[in-house]
Amino acid sequence: MTKNDDSMVAGLGFLAGLFLAAPKEQDRQDIQYGRECRERNALLNHLKLNGSVPRMTNEHIREAASLFIRGFFRSACIMSAIAVEIALKEKYQIINGIKKAAPESFKELTDWAEQEGILLRGDTSFIDGVRKLRNAYVHPESLNVTIQDAQLMFNVALRVINHLYPDS
Repeated sequence: MTKNDDSMVAGLGFLAGLFLAAPKEQDRQDIQYGRECRERNALLNHLKLNGSVPRMTNEHIREAASLFIRGFFRSACIMSAIAVEIALKEKYQIINGIKKAAPESFKELTDWAEQEGILLRGDTSFIDGVRKLRNAYVHPESLNVTIQDAQLMFNVALRVINHLYPDS
């Protein structure tokens, strides 16, 4: 081979290497998704869950955060509402004992908590809003859920849960 042939082969090898090493469309999408997850995580970083929150409520609100970070906004809203409902049921069991069954409906739990003075009227309004939104999000014909909707729902749920279980 001549020197020109060697240069041409090296050049072609270099171009082939560039082509093979270039990010594929799936790689680009994965990188973009990773960036979006980091941005959504940053939106929740300043929020803290009180240490006195019971295990089941803790697991559900953390799952809501995980769904939000991954971009599953409708699921994050539903899980946030479920976390509030579980928090109320756990509070009911703490106050009334394990043997007495908690009210079945979210509305009955909210009414009970307000009557007991556990929640302020504003909290009750927030929870009623959470309950109504949960019902809307569960049905397929409901509105499109945005990142702002999910963030608001999560923030409200976390605020109510922290109010129910304050750190001593």
